[in-house]
Amino acid sequence: MLDFKEIKQRCRDFLMAANMEIIDARVTQVHINDVRLGWMMVPRQDRQDVLRLIPVWDFYGYNIVENTHTGETEKEEYLGHSQLTVNALDGSIINRITEY
Repeated sequence: MLDFKEIKQRCRDFLMAANMEIIDARVTQVHINDVRLGWMMVPRQDRQDVLRLIPVWDFYGYNIVENTHTGETEKEEYLGHSQLTVNALDGSIINRITEY
């Protein structure tokens, strides 16, 4: 498994890049308040019909979203849903919907 310092840096890098895509419409602050090491079933790359169990880091929290036109802010939180899932073995970002 990768060192957790490296996992945290990959999380920061990904969240910064993801938030830059929406910067012209609104500014998002990401607040991570819980990180958990767990397991996830993902398809093998060479055979999508075969699943493998891998360790993952899940980052939980919420976003503060500011509308750049009105200045209004709101809190976006999806309880029980990870903000970001990172493969603990190689540091790759995993989309929980597509499972890769």
